[in-house]
This record gives sequence, C-alpha cells and structure tokens, in this order.
Amino acid sequence: MSAADFFTFLRASLSHLETEVPEAHRTLAGVIGQLRARLVADGDARIIQFGYAGWTIAQDGDTDLEVAFDRAIIIELVDGQLTLQDAIEQERLRLCGPIGSIERFHEALLIYLEGMIRAPTAPALLEDYLSA
Repeated sequence: MSAADFFTFLRASLSHLETEVPEAHRTLAGVIGQLRARLVADGDARIIQFGYAGWTIAQDGDTDLEVAFDRAIIIELVDGQLTLQDAIEQERLRLCGPIGSIERFHEALLIYLEGMIRAPTAPALLEDYLSA
C-alpha cells in the first residue's frame, strides 16, 4: 500500500462530498479558505488547498501547517479504537504550525468527517482504500 493511495482516496472523497453533501462541502471550503496544509501520509507529503479551481493536491510549495499520520491511525479512527482527540494528544496525528492554522485545520477536519458520515458513497470509498 503506498501513501499515494491515501491521496487518491482523499481526492475522491472530496469530490463525492461536493456532490453528495454540498452544504458540508461549502462549509469545509469556507473554513479552509486559503489555508495550505502539507499532509504527510506514511512519509509521503502532498499539499492540499482550496481555491477558485476547487481542491488541489500538489507535490510542493509553501504551507501554513503540516499534518502527519499513517494508515494505522486511519484504520483505528474508522474502527472506533481511537478518537481524533486521543490521536492528537498521543501525537500519533501530529499537527505542526501556528495555533490559528491548527485550529482552522482541526475545525475543517471535523466538518469533513461529519460530511463523509452523511455521504452515501463514503463507505464504499473507505472500503476500497482500506482493502488496497
């Protein structure tokens, strides 16, 4: 399993969120604003941001914060073995950057997760990611 699979999953999930739960997508985009986050999944880094062209996931560039995690964290969060708060407190989900950027990202992450819970295709997307 490569970390790139996470970014494929992320891109697909954001697209599905936009079409299936548009109010959550609008709220997510509004909270993220121009925030640029470097996501490091299993050591592979990409930068995500929302702009006029929608979501972009790029290889490099300037960022406002960094969020590092691995596949095991995602599985434990999905299975209910770990809460988001516990993952952060145990530094298994690492957030580095100015406090304002971290707060915005945390709020956006909660909106994303709540939206995905309501997206009809989310279980299938997640299943595909976890079984790859």
